[in-house]
Amino acid sequence: MVESKSTPVFIETDQLATLIEGGAKNLRILDSTYYFTPEEGDQVLIYKQKHIPGALFADLRYQSNSALPYPFMIPKPEQFSDFLKLYDILPGKTHVVIYAQLKGEPIWASRLYWVFQAYQVPNVQLLNGGLPKWEAEGRALESTSVEVGKPEDYKVTLKAEAIRYFEDIRQLEKDVAEGKTDIQLLDARGTPSYDKGHIPIAKSVPYVTFLNTDNTVKQPDEIKALLAEKGVDTAKPIVSSCGWGITASFNFAALKHAGVGDVPLYDGSYAEYSARVAEEK
Repeated sequence: MVESKSTPVFIETDQLATLIEGGAKNLRILDSTYYFTPEEGDQVLIYKQKHIPGALFADLRYQSNSALPYPFMIPKPEQFSDFLKLYDILPGKTHVVIYAQLKGEPIWASRLYWVFQAYQVPNVQLLNGGLPKWEAEGRALESTSVEVGKPEDYKVTLKAEAIRYFEDIRQLEKDVAEGKTDIQLLDARGTPSYDKGHIPIAKSVPYVTFLNTDNTVKQPDEIKALLAEKGVDTAKPIVSSCGWGITASFNFAALKHAGVGDVPLYDGSYAEYSARVAEEK
């Protein structure tokens, strides 16, 4: 699998600061922080208290298909098209930078990044290190509201090869058992979650494997070496999965960053797999 030349997956904090200070046109910064429960935090309130200058809050609760019984499934094309219009993002013109505020958890930013990739929106990047690194460096923050310009309509198209479904995974299991494929399925959850239950053919490759202590992503050569240590052959096809398609999105981003390519993601992941396998019995 060879990665084609494209926009780097990650943008560094100093690079983003330069763009902001220079008044870069067509720059759209998105804060995609998310908390599961009110006890953990209120993402909207936290955004209002502090965010990178010019950033808009992108609520992931509304960037998923709520009609499906599994959480955080990719939004419908018309839903994501409406999102782009609401946030004044015009593919091919707007430079989008996504970050999250939680240290050690860039997964909410990478989830939104993957949705952009699946819908073939170019010039989208993740802020390396997120807000924790930005703030640690003493860079500017603000708490003021941000206005967007006059929105334009744009209709997105889902890239079929970006996503895998339950039926694909069941077929993959059969093909692996019969020695008909060399496709590798990775599970990006932490070891405790993986040990509690996982797709039988999935290899455990926790997303934190690819993070440095300062919340930044490891270098491409390091990522490839770590994959090799875990028995993953980057010359062979890979599918990314996890529990809900969230941590799998960071592995998607890390592998793309390492030059492995755009690996497909099983959107329903173990949440869907476990439920539907139980229904088969």
